[in-house]
Amino acid sequence: MCPVTGAAAGTAAATASTTAATTAATTAATTASMTAAQMFAASLATTALSTAASLASSMYQSKQQASYQQKMAARNNAFREANAKAVNEDYIEQAATKNIQLGQAQEASSQELQAIQRERRRAEGTAVASSNGAGVSFDMLMRDFNAEEARYRDSVRQQLDWDFDQGQREIAGMRSQAESAINSVQPYTPQPINTPSLLGAGAQFAGGALSAFGTYARYDPDKGNYSF
Repeated sequence: MCPVTGAAAGTAAATASTTAATTAATTAATTASMTAAQMFAASLATTALSTAASLASSMYQSKQQASYQQKMAARNNAFREANAKAVNEDYIEQAATKNIQLGQAQEASSQELQAIQRERRRAEGTAVASSNGAGVSFDMLMRDFNAEEARYRDSVRQQLDWDFDQGQREIAGMRSQAESAINSVQPYTPQPINTPSLLGAGAQFAGGALSAFGTYARYDPDKGNYSF
């Protein structure tokens, strides 16, 4: 190594060490030279900054929580609407199918009653021929047939009434199931949001100020007051 270079390095190291020592000494002197009032003021400033930062953080968290709950409520409402629409469409389709079946049963019963009426006309012709040829009373022959026809008509109508009542009960059951399916999806219930409290922030600052006052203030028993 060159002698000149080594000497320069030693000088630089010495200068850096001296500068660091001087800075430390200056800082210590500055701190030592601060009065109690100045230190109290610095502590108040620190407390104010800490309180403001805590309040800002609480406000941010509160805003984030409110935004999240708004999104959850919107999603829940959209799902409930879609569910209700699907359930209603399914109910309408099932009820329409059942009403079609009831209509078909009513049409079949009507055709059956018409067939009975046609059979009655043929029976009347047969009864006329039988009564003329065998000397049997026409009224007697028709009485039996009319009684049998009336029983058959009543049976057809009664079965149609039963089918209709059963169909209406099934439709009512479909409606009840649809309502239960819709009500099973409950609306979103938001949770309480911890909103920041200015009163709490003021209390936090007052507590810090009181603590700093207790640290730096001195009571003068002769004067009966506090001073820094």
